[in-house]
Amino acid sequence: MKTRNKRFLQRLLLILVIFILLFLIGVVVGFVVVGKGSWSSIFQWDTWQHIFDFWRS
Repeated sequence: MKTRNKRFLQRLLLILVIFILLFLIGVVVGFVVVGKGSWSSIFQWDTWQHIFDFWRS
């Protein structure tokens, strides 16, 4: 039973890591490549605040 739970948690963690990596790749492609933004501005709070404001409106 414990082996089953351990495998489930490993798969869940793997899916979560893959999801985060794909999200970050999508942000880089969308913001830097398509939007012609700078790489360093991805990590600034103002950029994310602008994105959140855009989604809310």
